[in-house]
Amino acid sequence: MSTNTFLKLGDIEGESTISGFEKQMELINFTNGFHQPTSPIRSSTGPTTGQAVHSMMNVTKYLDSSSPNICKALWSAKVLDSVVLTCCRMDNDAAIKFLEITMENVVVASYNLRGGGDLPYEEIALNYATIKYTYIRQKEEGGSDGNIAASHDLKTNKVS
Repeated sequence: MSTNTFLKLGDIEGESTISGFEKQMELINFTNGFHQPTSPIRSSTGPTTGQAVHSMMNVTKYLDSSSPNICKALWSAKVLDSVVLTCCRMDNDAAIKFLEITMENVVVASYNLRGGGDLPYEEIALNYATIKYTYIRQKEEGGSDGNIAASHDLKTNKVS
């Protein structure tokens, strides 16, 4: 199944021309993960745990007109109010959303430009204060069948 992934990085414009995702960035790939630190030492309630630890959202994209502004955001420690990563499956010319990851209070934490025999590409790490994963279910006959969401506010450790 063909998929496309788009990134709306605050007010930084990309070069996408896909309907519904104009001026967003088209990603090659992304990674994000979490883990729960645990201790094998048992208490009366079981193993001890701490707050879930989040890795940064890492994205890879080709060099484009957004690249200088991404560098400026990193160099100035600009806080981006909202960043949205959207995964879509392509159905003819339509992009059908199936995953949306929304991050708030985001800082571009690292930027690496890589080159070689192909187009230069960028590896960008985003640090965030809150994150929300929303899976958009699809009906067999097409159309949305509701959403399933999970969010974590790292400042307050609120999970919903």
